[in-house]
Amino acid sequence: MKHLLYFLGIALLTFSCTEKDDPFSENNPAVDERNRLARLVNDVSIEISNSDPTINFSDLSPLDDLAGAKIIGMGEATHGTKEFFEMKHKILRYFVEEHGYRGIIMEADFGECLRANEYVVNNIGTIEELIEDMWFWTWATEEVKDMIEWMHDYNIDKPDHEKIYYLGSDNQTQAYNIKLIEERISQFPDEIKNSLGEYLSNLEMNIYDVDDDLILEGLLNVDTLIQELQVYKTEIEALSSDKEYEILERLAIVTKQAFNARYQREQDDLYNYRDLYMAENSEWWANHFGQDEKFLAWAHNAHVCAGVIHEMYGGSQGAHLRSNLGEDYKVIGFSTALGAINAWSYDVSLVVERPLPTLLQFTSLNDIFHENNSDNFIWMLNSNVRDNPVFEWFDEERDFMLVGAVHPDARPNYYRKANIVREFDAMIHFDVSTPTDLIQ
Repeated sequence: MKHLLYFLGIALLTFSCTEKDDPFSENNPAVDERNRLARLVNDVSIEISNSDPTINFSDLSPLDDLAGAKIIGMGEATHGTKEFFEMKHKILRYFVEEHGYRGIIMEADFGECLRANEYVVNNIGTIEELIEDMWFWTWATEEVKDMIEWMHDYNIDKPDHEKIYYLGSDNQTQAYNIKLIEERISQFPDEIKNSLGEYLSNLEMNIYDVDDDLILEGLLNVDTLIQELQVYKTEIEALSSDKEYEILERLAIVTKQAFNARYQREQDDLYNYRDLYMAENSEWWANHFGQDEKFLAWAHNAHVCAGVIHEMYGGSQGAHLRSNLGEDYKVIGFSTALGAINAWSYDVSLVVERPLPTLLQFTSLNDIFHENNSDNFIWMLNSNVRDNPVFEWFDEERDFMLVGAVHPDARPNYYRKANIVREFDAMIHFDVSTPTDLIQ
């Protein structure tokens, strides 16, 4: 079926070419090379039956090799593919139930997810309220809703030390952080509440709609807020707990991250502060519940990949986590070839269903994966691949399809160079992408 779709897509090209120009001619060495590479992957990959998060967990047994890692990153080649979202829910279930992982850290707002975590852990609020409050449209889907509902139901009647958590690492806005600090200090004595509130009130702004002077003023205020929290640390811990104090302080720190990342961007600083801070926040969450606890991290391939850190530009969240944690950080990439996704379209200023970018023939990893005998598969990129010269073609930077929140209407080239052997520990491929089920 997948080959039928593929060849229909190039039919006009094929029929308009002479035999000499036909890219699929037997005389074209690129075809032989592509087929050779596809056979290599086919021989070592393992078929996945489907992405249904409720069945066929035996499909995931190859991932057991990653289970010792403190954090396992789970990527996605697009933010709008149903199969990716369902599969990550499936992996979460498997690693919670079979390997003792304590939850998931999302590429989503730190404070927003902390509020949602109250529903997951303590049954406070409703699923409808937390979906409605999501800052990113990408997670307001039936697939994420189903995952959160499963986490909520899993925690019912569990003791605290067995409960799982829904957390966030992102730092693009301070709004939810400030609201949560205000709520959490509202029961404190007036001296503490008023002292902290003085600085909180000066942080309530749209950081993307104010000038640099206000951002700098916000940075000064949040620095003072952090200092004031530290002054009252003993009292706050006595009134609540040491863990509650840690969360309050972290909410203020993530607020500072949001102000600083925004300010540095306006100063044309090319360093990737967002991913640096996401890595810091993910590692902080993993340690907050105990040094031996393990978590999964959900983000785009571009965020979780374990690339290199550049002195001027920084690196991905995964690059920082690999640098800090070494082999205690593992990462699963996701790939697709054909079909459709949900993405923001500037043409209509809406999130809409759109086709994937054209499959880049012969040179792209996606095209090679498309030729696999299995539509859906797992390829473990372990030492058997890294140390085997047979796979040396893959141990170079190759074209790899990545689509973010915005559809290629706005930018025609959605391939980037990736060395998947060095950036990922496993690759999961779903040949045909279908759009996520958006919650309007």
